[in-house]
Amino acid sequence: MATHTFHSPQETQTWAERWARTLRAGEVVALIGGLGAGKTTFVQGLARGWGYRGAVSSPTFSLVNEYRSKRGLLLHMDMYRLTPPELNAFPLDDYLDPSAVCVIEWADRVRSRWPKGITELHLKSMDETTRQLKVLRS
Repeated sequence: MATHTFHSPQETQTWAERWARTLRAGEVVALIGGLGAGKTTFVQGLARGWGYRGAVSSPTFSLVNEYRSKRGLLLHMDMYRLTPPELNAFPLDDYLDPSAVCVIEWADRVRSRWPKGITELHLKSMDETTRQLKVLRS
């Protein structure tokens, strides 16, 4: 397990941008952390590192945002607002596309449905600007 500390949203995004360059199609990333932990900020940097140049926002209400770049498709999902029956009905397996990178915010809400080999990123707010990231690869 690796632990990183970021002192600004820009530091979080810069690290995520560099880390995204190591990702390959078919990988699934589970983002876990409370409200304001920096999950969407992280995905903004990740998308840049994946080659996407447009705006990146939380898919809280759309559930899934798609970001296409020359590297391929980045799927950004958010399980926050779904009720337990909606979580069970959500077609997660349909989105686990071997030709895309899938990033799931609030992934702990669908932990029982995770594929093997998922990378867990635990984000924690330490204070107003500082975030801690723990990286776990299964």
